[in-house]
Amino acid sequence: MKPNQFLFLFFVVPLFVHSQSIDLENFGKGRAFKIGGGVSANSGFYSSEAKYYLNDIDEEIAEDEIQLAESFYRNKEIGENSLGEIPDELKNKHYNQLVKKGEILAEAKWTQFEEEFGDLLGEAKEAFKADFANSPKLLDEFTENPELVDAWKRLADLGRNQMRKDPSILASMRKAMVNPNLPSNRLDDILNSLAESGAKCKTCDNVGRVGLRYIDEVLDDLDGFAKDFKNTPGYDDFLREMGEQGKKATGGSWTLEALMKNRSKYLNGETITGFEVKHFPGRKFAADVVTDVGGVPHYKEFKSWSSNLMGQSNMIDQMTGTMSVINNLDEMKFIFNPSRWKPTASQFKTALQGKKSLIEAVSNTKKTQLFGTTNADEIIDILSSDEVFETIIKVQ
Repeated sequence: MKPNQFLFLFFVVPLFVHSQSIDLENFGKGRAFKIGGGVSANSGFYSSEAKYYLNDIDEEIAEDEIQLAESFYRNKEIGENSLGEIPDELKNKHYNQLVKKGEILAEAKWTQFEEEFGDLLGEAKEAFKADFANSPKLLDEFTENPELVDAWKRLADLGRNQMRKDPSILASMRKAMVNPNLPSNRLDDILNSLAESGAKCKTCDNVGRVGLRYIDEVLDDLDGFAKDFKNTPGYDDFLREMGEQGKKATGGSWTLEALMKNRSKYLNGETITGFEVKHFPGRKFAADVVTDVGGVPHYKEFKSWSSNLMGQSNMIDQMTGTMSVINNLDEMKFIFNPSRWKPTASQFKTALQGKKSLIEAVSNTKKTQLFGTTNADEIIDILSSDEVFETIIKVQ
């Protein structure tokens, strides 16, 4: 900042912030504050308010002031021992006034919100105040969309204390809550399982696990899934399974992503006829998705693994069971989440060799039909060949 610009600010800005008194009845009504990009309830709101007061002076100077005010706020939150890191000019009275003005704005916004929506919050008012009283931008969002309070209450009741402060999750949660085809118990279970799985939250302290999507994105897909497939056999079984535990929520999230965002890529126009279909009697597994291609059922399994689990999971059991009910190998697919882990043909072969007995258990008639041989070692070589591997295993 140039010296003459700073002097200009030092003497002019107090004209904007000279008084701590405020007309609470009319404060903030002339200018609306919007959420953009997902603003945390705990993020520094003083920076945006700095621009509110300074943008009529000089845009370039205002941006500089924003950074300084934000730095002041962050260091103030950390503690006095960090004050030595603040630029000297930030310690001038002007910046203290700027921060005070932000505090006054927040108090005024909360007073206005409480008067209008206090009854809606009921006994949860103090918890809501703790979450948002210092975040004028978010209060404006609740003011314009009071139905978001219901989403906040639902998340609070579930004990999701970080999720309930995330604007994106609140909006997606509310949309899912009003979907008549998403039972409340299923939605709650899925949300808890997503949290257990390490799914991401845009404003939470937890950065989430690699390859997992943001919770609001999964909720949006869930809402669309309910609209598209509510009458498909196995629909409720899919919801129930996804809500059972974190690992199943991870797989369900990947299935939703494939169905709602990449349907043409993974299903190529096939008609979905069922979910969680138990297609082989006596085995404790089901196909995630079954499609119809010219009257012939095709079986899809969706895997979202962070490492090689082929040998220790029931994948080979699923595969050999499915082999018993298909007529061509292209009627079964194992579709892996490429953003997490991709199997190789050699890894697949090792897993097959470790469970050769399952291949031997397939009827000789079916083995001859599919492979032209009944020899398990030869079948393993065929399955792990590049051509067949790429037919039944999808990794992109």
